[in-house]
Amino acid sequence: AWQGGVIVPVSIPLNDDWSISLSPELDVRPDADGSGRHAGYALAGGVGRAVGSVNLGAELWVDVDDDPAARVTQASFDLTAAWTPRALKDVQLDASAYVGLNRRTPDLQLVFGLAHRF
Repeated sequence: AWQGGVIVPVSIPLNDDWSISLSPELDVRPDADGSGRHAGYALAGGVGRAVGSVNLGAELWVDVDDDPAARVTQASFDLTAAWTPRALKDVQLDASAYVGLNRRTPDLQLVFGLAHRF
C-alpha cells in the first residue's frame, strides 16, 4: 500500500553554535485492515549545538497514527551526534539514542549511520 506525507523542517540559528529546530509532518497512511487511508501526524522539536566538527542535538518527538482500528501515539526524547571528519568533507558519521516516553514507544533505540555526499 502506498503512503505519503509532507515534512516542513525549520531550523533557526541562535548564534554561531546554537540552533533550534521544528519539523511538523502530515501523512496519509494505509489503514491496518488495508481498506483505506487515514491521517498521521508527527512533530519533532529540539535544540542543536556545534562543537568543532561535531553537531549535538536533543529533541522531543511525537507521532500520532490515527488508524480507525486503533489510534497509536508514540513519543521519545532523542539525543543525536553527527561528525564530519576534516579530511573527508563529504562523509558524516551519526549516532543517536531514542528513549521512549510512553508504553507505545520502544524503551531504547540506538542508531548508527554513515552518509556520503556525491
